[in-house]
Amino acid sequence: MLTALGTALILLNGIRFTGSDYLYIVVYLGIWLLAALVMFSAGTCIGAIRSKPVGGTVLVLTWIFLFYISPLIVSQVTDAISAKMKSIYQLEKEKWDAIMSFEERAIEKEGKFKSENAKTPAERELIESFMNREYKTMVELEKKLLAEMRDIIKVYGRLSLVSPCTFLSWAQGEMSSQGFASLVEFYEYAQDLKDKFCRFYKDKKFFSGKEENEVESFIKGEENVFYGSKRLPFNFLLGVIELLVLIFVLQAVSYFSHKKALARVYGEMAVKWDPGSFNPARSKYFVWQIEEEGFSQRMYNHLGRGIIFFTFATRGCCPGMFVWVIFWNWRRHYWVYPRPRTSRTGKNGSVN
Repeated sequence: MLTALGTALILLNGIRFTGSDYLYIVVYLGIWLLAALVMFSAGTCIGAIRSKPVGGTVLVLTWIFLFYISPLIVSQVTDAISAKMKSIYQLEKEKWDAIMSFEERAIEKEGKFKSENAKTPAERELIESFMNREYKTMVELEKKLLAEMRDIIKVYGRLSLVSPCTFLSWAQGEMSSQGFASLVEFYEYAQDLKDKFCRFYKDKKFFSGKEENEVESFIKGEENVFYGSKRLPFNFLLGVIELLVLIFVLQAVSYFSHKKALARVYGEMAVKWDPGSFNPARSKYFVWQIEEEGFSQRMYNHLGRGIIFFTFATRGCCPGMFVWVIFWNWRRHYWVYPRPRTSRTGKNGSVN
């Protein structure tokens, strides 16, 4: 719903989507659905825990891990690896050292630079030597930094598979052109423009026959504007497979856990009352208050026939994208609450 409203708002403001834009929206919603199903299945598994204090504790710990711990792990590990990168200060210092080396060589060979001698054969030869030596060294330094950035982004992408939430965040960034791949693309674009400008300046300053007072713009059209590209993450297929496997495993665990729980009958009510005497409509919700735990187990045995997966609901909520999905599965669709001994009741097993 939020995605549909956001899309409508964008269209109302005059921004038009292409066919690929709509395709990426559908893909994103598909990933979101798979992540929600993982939360759904996790909540179902937690609902199999018979002890409410234990189940509530596991629920809270699961919520904390998914929404706080897993993103923190990815962030901290990535930051630790990034700290080993060559700093911008060190990079610029090495580039500055290369320029200083050229200046010392130029002064030693041709003396101090004079503008009127800029287009002499000696100066042109010196500039060509700079482009082939020091300038090439500076370009290689930039490429090494770019390679380090790509390696760290790959690490971040692999770490994003640690939980559905981190993978969804990673995929969302890449598909919206706000991810790390677009950052690398922008860095490459900027370096390419810088290289073109250096060669443009060299040609105009030292090799052109035009007078220096004639100014020509380097930027043509919208070259100074960068447009990010949307794309799928490099580990998109692996992430989708992981989500599907998690859904299958959690649903299987949930099925066998609840099936085992349904087989248990406690208390004397197991032989005092026949649940087959009534059949409530499946399309409605009913609330029963009872005294005996054995009665509730008989209710589950009766109402759970033919149901493969059991879902749970809650009356509470917490902030977070998928918290409602987890909580929704924590309690039963058929709510059966043990009634206090002090409440008004008839005989054991009576239904209010």
